[in-house]
Amino acid sequence: MPTEAELRALLQGEPEEPGGLDVARIIRRARARRRPKQLAIGIGSGLAAVALVVPVAIGLGAGPIGISAAGGSAADEGLRSQADGLFTAEDGAAPESASGAVPPAETSSVCGASPAEASPDPSGLVLTVTPVDAAADASRIVVDVTLTNTGASSVAGATTLAPALTVARDDVVLWHSGRLSTAIRPAFELAPGESIAYTATLIPARCSPGDDEATSREELPPLGPGVYELSAAIELVPDDGGPVRLVTGPASSLVLR
Repeated sequence: MPTEAELRALLQGEPEEPGGLDVARIIRRARARRRPKQLAIGIGSGLAAVALVVPVAIGLGAGPIGISAAGGSAADEGLRSQADGLFTAEDGAAPESASGAVPPAETSSVCGASPAEASPDPSGLVLTVTPVDAAADASRIVVDVTLTNTGASSVAGATTLAPALTVARDDVVLWHSGRLSTAIRPAFELAPGESIAYTATLIPARCSPGDDEATSREELPPLGPGVYELSAAIELVPDDGGPVRLVTGPASSLVLR
């Protein structure tokens, strides 16, 4: 519990009103001070501005969509609630920065529907997927994804989750990531041209309409050999307190042999 002196210090020299402390102002200051710490969850204090992130995605074929493996659902929801407004449950208030609803990255695609269109990011961030050539009978396929600042100004913020992947062919979603079981959310500042690298996991299974809500998808059929489109999306928490938004990019290729 902070002392009165520490609470006064949070005002950073602002004049006190007669009769004591301004509680509302202290809370605002405390949240502002806590924001960088929340953005830095998962990294050490000495991490460089551009970080290498290695998250893990659990996708279709490894448990129901919307449910984390190994009982991680509650933790993931906590991370998402912080990302929505950079607040924790103890605040007991709605997110300050959630000015608009953004679908989670892993729910931006639906089995059997058309893939979500890639929308330009207002800051020039682009998420690209390295083309993949793999064995059709692989149980899991590692995919490299890169977040790049293609804009003219630096961008500061944090990624909320590992990239969510989508596999499609002939304008139909055949597989997409489920709830991400591990989320590393480093704070970063990307100068124009700088990038952050991620690793995600793809399961070469085929889903159909209705599989998004299925309680078990362990027996989904394989995708099979062929050429597919592979795309990614990730949630971004801007450092300026703006709403969480999805960052996407152009589709790449997935070749299964």
